[in-house]
Amino acid sequence: GQLRIPLKDWVNWVDEEGHSALELAAMHDSMCTARHLLKIPGIRFGHHRSPNISDGSRRQLAQSSSSRLTPLQHAVKRGHLGFVEMLLEKGVCVSVTDVDVALRNGRDSMVKRLLRSLPENDRQRLKAAMEEKERSGSIRRSPSRSMCNVAACAIA
Repeated sequence: GQLRIPLKDWVNWVDEEGHSALELAAMHDSMCTARHLLKIPGIRFGHHRSPNISDGSRRQLAQSSSSRLTPLQHAVKRGHLGFVEMLLEKGVCVSVTDVDVALRNGRDSMVKRLLRSLPENDRQRLKAAMEEKERSGSIRRSPSRSMCNVAACAIA
């Protein structure tokens, strides 16, 4: 007979490089594809273990930096602001790591947008960490000082 895979399981499968369909859509700024994927119940926004990947492949994927990014982080890293907005509208939870990806990739408009969606306790933790870095002088030596200032202003 035919192989029958429930759509909710299929949509979260990953390719041989560890990317889900939503991650690939985020990487290529394919808003149309993402809109269709986001309508499927059970789609996952974050990292996931897919049943179609062997344990050996999982170990290899764990060492690959791009396979550890969420769809939101892929969109942020590549500067796809519309895609980021769409994910946020669909209820993706923002983390400090997402803000860090934006900072490291010089995405100042995304830093501001992500900070507005960051939970208050995480915003306060980030603010305290940035104040500590400012006191220690590590921000002044950092090439991303202007980005840190953007984040500090957005948090304040």
